[in-house]
Amino acid sequence: MPYLDRSSTNASIETFSTTSNSQLPPYSVIDSSERPGLQIEPSLSDSSPPQDDQTSQFPGVGVESDRQSTYAPSVPPRYSTISTLPVSLTGGLQNGSSPHFEHAFVIPDANPWATLRIFTQESIAGLLDSPRSKPEYPLFYGDGPVMGVLELELESPRTIRQITVSIRGKVLSGFVDDGVKFLDYTHSLWHKHMGDPRSTSQSTTKKFDGNLVGSYQFPFSFPFPAQVDISSLATSGTVTSFPSASLSSPVSSKANKKHTASSTTKGKNSEPSLSGPLPPSFDEVVVQARVRYELIVHIIHGRLRTDSKIQTQISYMPSFAPGPASLKRQEAYSNDAMAPGPISDPDGWVSLPTCIVKGELSTGKQVNIECMLYLAKPLCYARGATIPCFLTLASEDSNSLALLGGQKNPRVRLMRRVRHANPHNKDVLKTVVNEISFGVWWMPSKEVMEKPNLRHLQGEIHLPSDMKPSYTMPSFRIEVCLSC
Repeated sequence: MPYLDRSSTNASIETFSTTSNSQLPPYSVIDSSERPGLQIEPSLSDSSPPQDDQTSQFPGVGVESDRQSTYAPSVPPRYSTISTLPVSLTGGLQNGSSPHFEHAFVIPDANPWATLRIFTQESIAGLLDSPRSKPEYPLFYGDGPVMGVLELELESPRTIRQITVSIRGKVLSGFVDDGVKFLDYTHSLWHKHMGDPRSTSQSTTKKFDGNLVGSYQFPFSFPFPAQVDISSLATSGTVTSFPSASLSSPVSSKANKKHTASSTTKGKNSEPSLSGPLPPSFDEVVVQARVRYELIVHIIHGRLRTDSKIQTQISYMPSFAPGPASLKRQEAYSNDAMAPGPISDPDGWVSLPTCIVKGELSTGKQVNIECMLYLAKPLCYARGATIPCFLTLASEDSNSLALLGGQKNPRVRLMRRVRHANPHNKDVLKTVVNEISFGVWWMPSKEVMEKPNLRHLQGEIHLPSDMKPSYTMPSFRIEVCLSC
């Protein structure tokens, strides 16, 4: 793993930093291209033997009591969440066929004449912990659709040339609002060249002047720009999203004929694009950095009038799809059996580098214990689920194994390291490290033969339901790793 916190071992930090490829990847959702045929299995949460009572003493660790009796001991972990949000506003969220949250934002004006309504699904398939209450801000997962409607109530004529919907992302360091912008995505909702939104005529010779009066509705739906062009960061200072093929349209069918809505991006690099995911929203008191997204409706008036805006903060969680579990693990799950360990199923586990722990017994005798830790494949786990673990301990001194090899003695911790630009020196990254969970152990099944100088332990690490996935960019990094 990327780093090791062990006081009684001769394994150096550099030794474990060479295993950075085994750093735990992001824990959540999915690639849209794989959605049609993906099958999600039920979730393993509190599967194996009961947790240690000390679990509740650690922040973010543990499972709510009303969930403990919900899951069978051998049900497999769920590795991803899939958004099944309907693409059509009229066919999905607005008519109540899918439970959803609605957020409304009114234009700041003495006589409010514009209202933005954003619709987000209450839950998505594969989400272990569904929101129990309406979130403070609209929450989007992966490349799920951004859906909403702009309502205008114009008592007197107003000149409107264009309406756009933009999504922006920025990393903020310190207590100031300036920061590094990594996303600038604009979706065209309506333009006066599209003609009168109320017109049902397919063609007209009269040029529309953009004067609107009365009531209007401009619905929109487009995928969240989950993939961005990383190569644009070096040229323009802003990582911008790829154009989307999904278009929204105003109420009038004529609009689609005369002027196609489009998505635009800002970037100067003409070289082949390098795709990369967006970071999750991040805002914690203990970390002096924030990742913030905002959605802006920009209403452009005539030349002699100030443009109007409706702006709100939104939340985002990236989506990733893991590979399949090993055949033996899948077979065990389908038969309601415990999944086999690395001895019986070597293809289903990843072994981390061997670590030698040095210690001293009460008698003054120096002992060495060889530790081998295994993690279940694939190394992609759902938030709120568990990481299956297997630990092998070997020593020439059987007494030392009896002391260290107990179910409560091995201490394997899940650590998070957040690195961000220092507000006082942007060339130096500031690091904040904290423990987010730890392993719970029990004796494995009888198929594992114990020897006097060899001890095996099976266990799991519970992942908090609000855990942020790993992410790396020049000015902000979230690293999740194991520390023994």
